[in-house]
Amino acid sequence: MPTVAMRVTRGRRKFIKYPKVKRGLGQVLDSEVKPHFIDAFKRVVANWKHKVDFKSKKFIRTDRIWLYVFPAGENKEIWVYVSGGTRRHTIRARGGGRLAFLWGGVGS
Repeated sequence: MPTVAMRVTRGRRKFIKYPKVKRGLGQVLDSEVKPHFIDAFKRVVANWKHKVDFKSKKFIRTDRIWLYVFPAGENKEIWVYVSGGTRRHTIRARGGGRLAFLWGGVGS
């Protein structure tokens, strides 16, 4: 993977305002950084029955650079529940009157 290095000599606020620099940073984020982050998120949901897709949004400002990865698609709510949790609620057994949980992972 190529290394990106910047040295600011005139103050970073002025440096990132240059259109060539912003364009270059955007291209590197899109081609080199974004695929690694998207793949990392997809590996988390690789064995999920209801796959979650991920998208990203980049922000290049004069004082900072962000790459924001977020869930997308019809199953994005599942990611929100699994990663962030749900509000407190009662879980009741269906039918048999008892709750049963598998230990050791799915299908053990």
